[in-house]
Amino acid sequence: MLSMLIVTLCPVILTLNRKGVENAQCVQPDVSKLQQDRRPLGASILVFSIWLLFMIVAIIWGRTLSVKFWLACLNSFVYIIAAAGIAMIIAQFDLSDNGINAISNIIGLGMSFLCGVFVPQELLTGGVLAVGRLFPAYWYTKANNMLFGMSGGVFSTKEYLICIGIEVLFAVAFFAVAALLVKQKREGDVNSLA
Repeated sequence: MLSMLIVTLCPVILTLNRKGVENAQCVQPDVSKLQQDRRPLGASILVFSIWLLFMIVAIIWGRTLSVKFWLACLNSFVYIIAAAGIAMIIAQFDLSDNGINAISNIIGLGMSFLCGVFVPQELLTGGVLAVGRLFPAYWYTKANNMLFGMSGGVFSTKEYLICIGIEVLFAVAFFAVAALLVKQKREGDVNSLA
């Protein structure tokens, strides 16, 4: 989900942020404000569509709608919001398409190896797990392991909610950093015009 969001969301945001495109869209002063209000809505629709696509595939593949399935859906929804925050941060840097693809691979694969997506968490060393805890994918994977009894995970409502809560905190932190970068970029653009 993370890699898919980076390669789909970042190019759109980068294109919309380019001065020529932004100036062409803003014929009237009111249009600029309206355009700024639509961007988060458009990004939200894209994120939700990607998540929904994954859920439809999961329903078709699994053909079971148990309580654990719905808890896994909640976990994936919270994780994709955190992943969207990461994509929003990356979109604030003026990267080429190749740069976006490279960053997507580095972050997506790096998190997958460090957080127990590709290699079960029970097989990872303590040092690798300590680094993995610094990423939302670790908590996403840990919650899934508990839900489905993988990597020695035993379901605990309290532990599951802790994992979800930590993912939410990551999402909030990522969006705060993205908002700060947007604000700095806008102030830099205003100062360069003055």
